[in-house]
Amino acid sequence: MKYLAYFMLYGVLGMIAAVILYTFLFELAKLIVYKAIGGTFNSFVFLFFHIKNENGKIVFKSTNPQLLAVCKMTPPQDLSEQKDNVFGLIAAALPVVLLIIASVIAFSLAPLFVKVMLIESAVVSALFFLFILMMVAKGKDNSPMASYMNKAEEYQKQLKDGIRPAAFTIEDEEPEVKHYGTAAELQPILYRYWHYLDRCEYDKLAPYAEIFDKSFPGFYNSSYNSVIFELIFYLAFIKKDSVGAQNLVGIMNGDLEAAKDSSGRRIYAYYLYYTNKGRDRALQTAKDGLENIGHYRNLYGAAADMERDLLTNLIETIEKEQN
Repeated sequence: MKYLAYFMLYGVLGMIAAVILYTFLFELAKLIVYKAIGGTFNSFVFLFFHIKNENGKIVFKSTNPQLLAVCKMTPPQDLSEQKDNVFGLIAAALPVVLLIIASVIAFSLAPLFVKVMLIESAVVSALFFLFILMMVAKGKDNSPMASYMNKAEEYQKQLKDGIRPAAFTIEDEEPEVKHYGTAAELQPILYRYWHYLDRCEYDKLAPYAEIFDKSFPGFYNSSYNSVIFELIFYLAFIKKDSVGAQNLVGIMNGDLEAAKDSSGRRIYAYYLYYTNKGRDRALQTAKDGLENIGHYRNLYGAAADMERDLLTNLIETIEKEQN
């Protein structure tokens, strides 16, 4: 009975460790594969470490613990869906091969727990690879999660084609105001928020801000940064809710202050100005964002036009006050 309990404990702990290890290896493989074909590295988060690409400069910082690794890459603009599937399969296959080799080596050398963890990791990675292979063979994935990702990709394609958010072609229905369980589900909703923001139709932003608020887990999680940053912008600029905006900035573990891309600078500049944190700091932050607009355009296409106009409007507002 005692040995059975030990076996079950090792099995459960080994499975948890296996999922963490496999996720790390898969995200690392994704980074390597997409970087090799000319993709742009954006960020990598694992445990206490957060590595970011800020305007072409790699920045290392500490963060609150995040057990499941997350790597964000921007694929090459000319990458077709078929090639993207192939490279995704390669990224999924690399951990399988590595973990099987490690399991074989560890079987005769490593302690029992390490054996269990590596074997379970190999099984998890093999099952995940087979799942991806089945999805690619099947063709278009009609799952709810795939639907959100497909919608986000449609907006991303419009941005790459030079269509700014104000001119988005929107064919899907307005999203339901509710809690969304993952950051991926929120991505197409964020693009719709940008559509109305770029059109200066601020009265239509409220339901989107409510969705962001309902979906925020209430603690720091870097995968939610883009939507929480926009919620901070909405609270500070549109709602004039300084307290709410400051509370969120406090939760974000310094990420907003450290965000050097044009979008991050825009949001932080508006936050500084509309919460009375310093007009001069807000002006300089907005100018920094405007300087980086070219690099931002390389990553996010015509979204740079929206960011340029918002940054320019704030700079003009502050400079008029100074004169």
